[in-house]
Amino acid sequence: MTDTAELPFTSDFYDIEALLPDADRALLADVREFMTSEVAPIINDYWSREEFPHEIWPRLADLGLGGLVLDGFVAMELASVDSSVATGLGVHSHLAMGSIHKCGSEEQKERWLPPMARLEKIGAFGLTEPD
Repeated sequence: MTDTAELPFTSDFYDIEALLPDADRALLADVREFMTSEVAPIINDYWSREEFPHEIWPRLADLGLGGLVLDGFVAMELASVDSSVATGLGVHSHLAMGSIHKCGSEEQKERWLPPMARLEKIGAFGLTEPD
């Protein structure tokens, strides 16, 4: 019998990741390593100070996650350490970039989408209540 303390943490209970091409599995491993080694040690301090973790965004760009269709596997790796990072990148890539892509003028698309894809500009979403 295997000691469960020796098994790596996974939320991919059906091991669907094993069906992915090598390059995709390598990206997920890189995201997992980044989140575990670089984000986990610092992220709670940001939230306790109510500050945005700007310093991690260039590394997300280095991983090629800017403008990436944030599939479930990448979101799962991000959220396994901090769901706010997954949510932030999802808002950036889908709500902000997706809205510009779908509804923006050609000028807006040319101006905003390339720097947003490189995570040089960070998209946001503002929701207000009527009152």
